[in-house]
Amino acid sequence: MRIAVFHEVDFGGARKSASEFARGLGKWHDVDYYYVDKEKNPQEVDLIRKIYFYKFIPKKWTGHDWKAKLYKDTIEVYKLYRLHKNIARDIHTRGYDAVFVLPSRYTQTPFLLRFLKIPSIYYCQEYLRIVYEKLYSEELKNFDLYRRTYEKLNRFMRKQIDKNNILHATKILANSKFTKNNIDKAYGIQSTVCYMGVNTKNFKKANKKKEFDVLFVGSYEKADGYDLFQNAISMLKPKPKIRELVREKEWISSLEEMRNIYQKSRILLCLGYKEPFGLAPLEASACGVPIIAVNEGGYKESVIHNKNGILVKRNAKDLADAIKKLLSNSAMQKRFSNNATEHVLNFWDWGVRSAELSSIIQGVVKNSNLSDVKN
Repeated sequence: MRIAVFHEVDFGGARKSASEFARGLGKWHDVDYYYVDKEKNPQEVDLIRKIYFYKFIPKKWTGHDWKAKLYKDTIEVYKLYRLHKNIARDIHTRGYDAVFVLPSRYTQTPFLLRFLKIPSIYYCQEYLRIVYEKLYSEELKNFDLYRRTYEKLNRFMRKQIDKNNILHATKILANSKFTKNNIDKAYGIQSTVCYMGVNTKNFKKANKKKEFDVLFVGSYEKADGYDLFQNAISMLKPKPKIRELVREKEWISSLEEMRNIYQKSRILLCLGYKEPFGLAPLEASACGVPIIAVNEGGYKESVIHNKNGILVKRNAKDLADAIKKLLSNSAMQKRFSNNATEHVLNFWDWGVRSAELSSIIQGVVKNSNLSDVKN
């Protein structure tokens, strides 16, 4: 089959999944890669037949500039709508059997789905969290009346855009059972779980000296659990050796450097608020790093309690106790480490996950062809 893969996600786990899924599908199908960004990325997917880049430069907004904010929420969204319409036209002229669509950093579910006339498979990494989760609605309480009113209206409009877009997909895939449940509640539609994976050739165990007791990867935002992390660490005496990899201060795009940090760490903390899935637990597990994660969201599907890590309540004392328990027990660390790499190799390798996606897409195209014959 001929498959087009599309995304306009930012760098991080979602971008990795786009590249890996495209590479994986390329083993069985002719795959072309479409992406929207501010500039071309020289490290974008290789081993793909053709790559089509579409330039889109969003207006910068850092706060306190209402004109820029209004532009981003209106004119910029319309320009994106027009761009996606043109991308759909280009896709149609090149004769694909299906389009595998990943999320948009601007609208969550991309406008592209509205314009496709061939089978479309949308990979939903998460629903539009800013309008569906309590954590984000609570922040509106800190806004003044005018800003709160504007933001409520803006979020309502974005909710309608996101929902309208997703309803045009032929089939919807979810990255976890947790996300599948959220899709059902938010949109009232069914989806199929198709997990992401980890490249076990890139992320693997190595006999390196452990330089860090605890590794935290995320941001300063409450949604990433930075406050929980800080509160738990403050309870530990003596204080363990910490490695903070915080987005606002330092971000690593180099695969080799990230792997090196995992391999030198004893424990990875995964504290994201209702994290839809998360690639960090898989990457760390592939490197033999035990995980301590909050017992919620997608972490419950990748971390097996007392096998490759520990699941805790979102509570600083429970987290601190788990860190102390694991750091003081070298036998448990070794057992978790061995279990983690074995579990990844058996279930989470990208080869396994890509084969599952290929089978799903083939089924969608087959059913679509049968439907056309009946009609």
